[in-house]
Amino acid sequence: MTLIKKILYLSTLLISVQKIYSQDTPDIRIMVGDNHKFAYVVNENNKWVNLSGFDYDDARDFQPNGVAWVRYNGKCAIINRKFKLISDLYNNMSIWVDEKLIAVEKDGLYGFINDEGKEIVPLEYNAIHFIVQDKQFVSVSENQKWALLDLNNKPVIGFKYNSPVKVDAGYVSTSNDSGRYGVMKLNETIVVPFIYDQIKMPGIKNRFIAKTSQSVVLLNERNKQLFTCKDCDLYAVGHLSTFVVEKENKKGLVDQNGKVIAAPRYDKFVDWKSGYIVYEINKMQGLLDSSGKDVLDRTYSSVELLNDNEVLVFNGEHYQKINLKTK
Repeated sequence: MTLIKKILYLSTLLISVQKIYSQDTPDIRIMVGDNHKFAYVVNENNKWVNLSGFDYDDARDFQPNGVAWVRYNGKCAIINRKFKLISDLYNNMSIWVDEKLIAVEKDGLYGFINDEGKEIVPLEYNAIHFIVQDKQFVSVSENQKWALLDLNNKPVIGFKYNSPVKVDAGYVSTSNDSGRYGVMKLNETIVVPFIYDQIKMPGIKNRFIAKTSQSVVLLNERNKQLFTCKDCDLYAVGHLSTFVVEKENKKGLVDQNGKVIAAPRYDKFVDWKSGYIVYEINKMQGLLDSSGKDVLDRTYSSVELLNDNEVLVFNGEHYQKINLKTK
């Protein structure tokens, strides 16, 4: 390789470098070699040292738990910071290895390992579903029926349902033999009857979004209808315990008790935090509080939430900070 080619090659590597930090290994980078394989290089005394070799077909950054996802000889595995394989080789593996539970597949069967490479749920299921909302359980499929297991591979709910068994705060949603969705407790006591086309558990305590072909309903744990809307959509927004209702391409807000706090007239909601929501109408932006009240006296070309007390607005010519507590 000529000197110019080497310089160009190194420049390309520097552009493509990915970088992470950890207490044990202050600086590890991923680089690609002439063989198009990946390697981990470590900064030792201001020199980059290749300790892993250009052996990996693909590689990801090390996570805070000290492991990284790699593809090696066409198979997937996790490695530790000594660049040693700490798991078996699998056909497929979820790359989100910062979790304590990692989905794996080999020979068409699925299971879970932990971040030490130990098998938690054996590879004996046709399909799996990782319970994101509640990491105490996984849902697995056998003979086209779904069950819920704990992390000791013991059944909590048996193989009797037609879709993944999803859990949130002690409640379970799934579908029955008729393809209808409902909500149960973990002991299979029915909370919302199995009569809906779809059920969502939005992460807001004791609230469920149920859908039919024509309407959407917000329900509580007593199956009380808090809000109903025809030909619209409903979903949770941010961490405000607030729902967005969308109808005819316009958006509004509904609180967790089903009260409409802002009718659907907004083109979009741009940002939300600290109890405030930035909205947009006709490419102009404004600000609502959690009760749906306009906080600013007018709309602007842009509104940016800086912190709990301040926003930065742009009127098309100048920027201005506005203190929300003293305005």
